[in-house]
Amino acid sequence: MQVKDPTMRVLVSVPTYRRPVELEEFLQSVCPQLPKANAALLVIDNDAEGTGRATVDRFTRLFSVSYVVEPLPGIASVRNRALEEFRSGNWDALIFVDDDEYAADDWLEQILSYAMRSDSGIVTGPVLSILPTDAPSWIVRGGFHQRTVRATGSRDWTAPSNNTLLKRREWERAGSPRFDPNFSRTGGSDTDFFARLVRGGAVAEYCAEAVVYEKVPPSRLTRAWLARRALRMGVVNGRVLRASHGRSYLVARGVASLAVGCLNSFVDILRGKYPVARNWNRIRYGYALAASQFGWTLHEYARG
Repeated sequence: MQVKDPTMRVLVSVPTYRRPVELEEFLQSVCPQLPKANAALLVIDNDAEGTGRATVDRFTRLFSVSYVVEPLPGIASVRNRALEEFRSGNWDALIFVDDDEYAADDWLEQILSYAMRSDSGIVTGPVLSILPTDAPSWIVRGGFHQRTVRATGSRDWTAPSNNTLLKRREWERAGSPRFDPNFSRTGGSDTDFFARLVRGGAVAEYCAEAVVYEKVPPSRLTRAWLARRALRMGVVNGRVLRASHGRSYLVARGVASLAVGCLNSFVDILRGKYPVARNWNRIRYGYALAASQFGWTLHEYARG
């Protein structure tokens, strides 16, 4: 693959909201990578009181790090603030990451190297979950929280905002769209945003070498939390996919996912392996995908 963009000025944006410990760990992992990559980091605090400033100030003296407060609550508002800062600056690409992650030592080099060699306007990398040592055995055995690591160069119909690079020329070619605040309560504004870009002709490619890590907190190690997350994904995808698919198709797809999940889970029970995340999630995802076509929704976030 030949280099398409020999140089790329990059802004890394990270939202935060009252997570000083996680934010500091994120900054410690990313800031040392900035100088070599010709990159800067923007921390966007969604706390109107600016409680993250003290943490960020410890890094601004040594690295190209800036801090702003976005008082309008909701993840879509924060991501849109990142786009505004990106639009007004002299940047070629914007990277979205989360404050509860930390990056591999070569993360920034890997995602930028791939982006500079590729024609794709969107590059996304894996988020590997780190479970606590005392995580329930059924979560470890069933593969819960572990996202699939796809092959480098594979393409998808959308992208998340937890480890994704967006090129300016692709964003501007699409009319400089924004994240939809109507998704702030349910989540999924990133799914909607990148799906709109892909439907408009953008290409979203995967770079398996650009790795970030996410520590899973104890609050997410319950059946109730995992079920709610699977339901939420079905609701979000149901809303987003309605822009390109009919209701009947999505209902049928949801019912099929539910049926396959039930059948495979029955087999898992017989084999003594229940629950297996893939099949367990299919049941809830399929139900929510179908139910969302009749107005059913789920609010995961209190703010926004």
